[in-house]
Amino acid sequence: ETVVIVRLRPPAGEDDENAVSVDGCRVTVDQGSQTSQFSFDCVVHDDGVSGVGQEELYARVGPHLVRSVQEGCGGCVLAYGSSGSGKTHSVFGSRKEPGILPRFGVDAFDMAALWRSQGGDACVCVSLLEIHGEIITDLLVPPDQDRPFGLELYQHPEFGVYVPSLS
Repeated sequence: ETVVIVRLRPPAGEDDENAVSVDGCRVTVDQGSQTSQFSFDCVVHDDGVSGVGQEELYARVGPHLVRSVQEGCGGCVLAYGSSGSGKTHSVFGSRKEPGILPRFGVDAFDMAALWRSQGGDACVCVSLLEIHGEIITDLLVPPDQDRPFGLELYQHPEFGVYVPSLS
């Protein structure tokens, strides 16, 4: 099952504040001459009072990822937006406030350890890539090592999209 959860960054200014409004799981974007509405499974946003922390974001995203992995399916987090919109913060966070991936890593490996302790078998495989300016980078290769530049993306008729040299 695909679940689409959107995190909106706080408004940058008065113009920004008036352009986007949230009503439950519906986002309305007012561009002056045109208004568009979008519906999602969940919208996580700063309501101007409490803010949205990494813990709350993961509480919304994490269970879907963990359930998908428990069922033997893949999980995917797609962070999309312009530079400075908070993608890296949402995905990685900081030492003090870990983002989606560090929290998911803890949950995934805890789940694998639990299965093994009950005599089961568990394997956790993770890939992490960035597509920026149509260039694909493997983010699991440490920056001080030579990262392959411009990895290729392919479509397999049976298995879908894949990047063959991704770690």
